[in-house]
Amino acid sequence: MRNPYISSTGKAWLRPSWVAYLDILGFVSEMRRAVEARGQTQHLTKILSALSEAKTDLMEGVELFKGLDIKFPDPYVVKVFTDNIVLGFPIHDDGESEFGRAISMIGMYQYTLLKHGFFVRGGVAFGDLYMDEDLVYGNGLLDAYEAEKDLGAC
Repeated sequence: MRNPYISSTGKAWLRPSWVAYLDILGFVSEMRRAVEARGQTQHLTKILSALSEAKTDLMEGVELFKGLDIKFPDPYVVKVFTDNIVLGFPIHDDGESEFGRAISMIGMYQYTLLKHGFFVRGGVAFGDLYMDEDLVYGNGLLDAYEAEKDLGAC
């Protein structure tokens, strides 16, 4: 698997992308309740199971799309941290197929977490993005984050 945000020469590549920023609703308050009830181990096990299944589904999705004759190595990148996830879908053509793929992957992620009792909301934006194992960077991330925080509160 090769990161589409890193050029063939190994340099960081800020690319126009569809960006999804997703957040598990009520995660902090659920964690506080688990701490107060001395149920941290059960809550930890529950969230780990949900996130593991969701990430497996997302990574299997990368493999499914590899057979579609896409010019770049991987069609999207996944970054999970605490109760958040960022999905980056770099544009390879006109952006339509990447947008459809983004909506499909977001829906799959939401459904998987819902099966485990977690609700998810998020924001989707279009803009420049860079992602690797350690960093997510770009105005696409800022816009998706703002959409999740500002528009999600409506």
